[in-house]
Amino acid sequence: MHLAGHEYELQLEKLRKEKDDDREQHNISLEAYKTQKLKDMEYVEERVKGVLEAKEATITQLKLELRHLHQQLLESANSILDDDNSDVASRTAEL
Repeated sequence: MHLAGHEYELQLEKLRKEKDDDREQHNISLEAYKTQKLKDMEYVEERVKGVLEAKEATITQLKLELRHLHQQLLESANSILDDDNSDVASRTAEL
């Protein structure tokens, strides 16, 4: 009977060790999963930052182009007005 009790204790200790090993392996797997998810989130965050920076650069470039076109439009309008004023002045001088 004493031998059976000892055998039982050995089996019980073996099961406890397996349970502890399983728990440790689970914790390691869980940490690896968390680490990978964190890396994935950091990657996505960097991609989003890149997209936002590219959009901001595009907006800035479009604003510059718009200012340039606006300046050209003003110059053309002033040129037309100057031509009209010259015509009016020459007609007035003729009268």
